[in-house]
Amino acid sequence: AGLFVAMLAVLGLLIWASGLHLVQLNHYQSRAILKTFAIALLSAAAGYALSRVLAPGLPLAFFSQVFTAFVLLSIGTRMLVREIVVRSYRRRHGALRLLIYGAGQTGQHLAAALQNDPRYFVRGFLDDDSALHGASILGLRVYPTRRLEERISRLSIDRVVLAMPRLSDVEK
Repeated sequence: AGLFVAMLAVLGLLIWASGLHLVQLNHYQSRAILKTFAIALLSAAAGYALSRVLAPGLPLAFFSQVFTAFVLLSIGTRMLVREIVVRSYRRRHGALRLLIYGAGQTGQHLAAALQNDPRYFVRGFLDDDSALHGASILGLRVYPTRRLEERISRLSIDRVVLAMPRLSDVEK
């Protein structure tokens, strides 16, 4: 029991010192995930060191399991809760359902930015490159451009956003 209390105290101190508790769900991305890994590693190491005094005989494998559980639960629950909140907000507030025309770098940057904005619901990409059709990019499906009107109707799309900066005005 003493080891558990000491590990919780160390964990709480590390979370507070790193500011991880202040990270908003909408901004829990790579930096916060790296902080979570660091906190998990430091708390497992501190737990192992404390166990030598408070609970001798605990195997090192126990602390690697503590590290793994903390990482999976911390990151997983935050991402799950964020997804539930965003989907709920989008349904309640009528987010614009979008398809992005162009699955290249510009389209991917646009999708990444819009996925963090609850006013928009990116349903996927449209692209002329048949090698990409059916692929998943950033968790979004790439659709062919043929039968576009049918696809827009089936997916209840409000807007198609063009993400092809090299097109001339005539091609747009």
